Amino acid sequence: MKIASTTLILIVACNTACNSLHILPVGPSKHRLPSSHRSAFTILQAVPDEVLEEDSFILNDAKEEETTLTLRGEISVASADLPKTSIDDVVEFFKTEANRNLLVTGGGERPCNEIKVTPLQLNDWKSRCSALGACQPDDNDSILSIVSSGIQFPGLKVESNALIGVKFVESQEELQKFDESEEKRRNPRYEFVLLSNEQIVSGLAPAVWIFKKLTGADKNGEDENSKFDSLSTVTYEEKENGTIMFRTDALLSIGVTFPKFLLKILPGDKKSIEEKGGKSVIKTLDKDVSQSMKAFEKAYLEKFDLDL
Repeated sequence: MKIASTTLILIVACNTACNSLHILPVGPSKHRLPSSHRSAFTILQAVPDEVLEEDSFILNDAKEEETTLTLRGEISVASADLPKTSIDDVVEFFKTEANRNLLVTGGGERPCNEIKVTPLQLNDWKSRCSALGACQPDDNDSILSIVSSGIQFPGLKVESNALIGVKFVESQEELQKFDESEEKRRNPRYEFVLLSNEQIVSGLAPAVWIFKKLTGADKNGEDENSKFDSLSTVTYEEKENGTIMFRTDALLSIGVTFPKFLLKILPGDKKSIEEKGGKSVIKTLDKDVSQSMKAFEKAYLEKFDLDL
């Protein structure tokens, strides 16, 4: 899948944010770039070495002239209608860590490890949940570290390691706080919140320079200029025909702040770039979430020896 009419800069910004959730790369890694992307890369190659080495004069002049690109996407992906054994079986299937991990690794395509939650991480997690309207985590909830092989274009490679907070919401009291519009019993669900994303950037100096100016990435790979909101919820629904259906609702919003003069090398105005970037976020979310949902569905059928 490719992003139409964008430069390598926008591709990097969008891909980086998507890889924070460990979504599949937007662009191919072993094929030639489309002509529009090759042109963009030519622009990057044309950045003078002296600008790369001593760019403080540009940034100082542009310091008060900053702009923010916001790329946002929301999707909902459902499984097929599946045979139901019992609700207890469904809940137990949900709670199994191996099945849970399928939902955040593209169906098991990426390494995933649980880490010890620090007080600082827990506080940050709580703040993000408050902003997103998600349930508050506690010491019993988990943070997963997920490594992505990253994205790769001629001259630029970005690898990432994301931390995702995972909460299994089962109590009716907590579920009621999330959705007060319904009176019926609410089904358990997972809430996945992106907490951080560290990056390792390598490649040709011009491409790396542009990437770092867009994201504000420091030596530790943290994106000082990038802000994101990301929440994915996964639950199940009981259908009237006696089947169940798994459903994922995902939101991803990325804001990248950078010197306004860099807009001059983007093909289009800010609004059109945000619209195209938002559509690409949606397409990429849909691809990755659908892949995870298929793996989750397959694991459920195999677990209880069921057929569609």
